[in-house]
Parts: sequence; C-alpha cells; structure tokens
Amino acid sequence: MNKEFYFKNLEEIVSDIIVIGNSEQDLTEETTNNMWRISLDLKLAKTIEVDDYREFFLKVIQNRQEQVIHLKIME
Repeated sequence: MNKEFYFKNLEEIVSDIIVIGNSEQDLTEETTNNMWRISLDLKLAKTIEVDDYREFFLKVIQNRQEQVIHLKIME
C-alpha cells in the first residue's frame, strides 16, 4: 500500500457523521460512533510525513465543525 492509497482509505473518517447525544447516558453511543483507530505498518510509516497527517486531520476537523454548526442552525 502506498501513501496515497492509505489516505484515500481514510476518507471515510473525514466524511463520517458525528453522533451528539442529549444526556450522559448517550456517552457510550457517542464514543462508539465518534472514535476511530488509525494504524499503519512500519514500511508505510517511513513514507508518511507529519504534514500528511496534519492535512488529513484538518479535513476531519473542518468536517466536524461544519456538522456542529449545521446542528446549531437546526436547533
């Protein structure tokens, strides 16, 4: 697997819909739906730079911010 394919596979995380509960009882559902694990092997890790992850996480953050803003507008 190369770096481009790796990050293409992570696009699902970028566009994932967040779950925001209404009470403390919803915490388990929020955690289950909003948490991701990212892993890679050593060979691939040697090809990835900090800026690659920075770009990826900025996309994730932007998507989550847009979702939260949209939720606030809908209230």
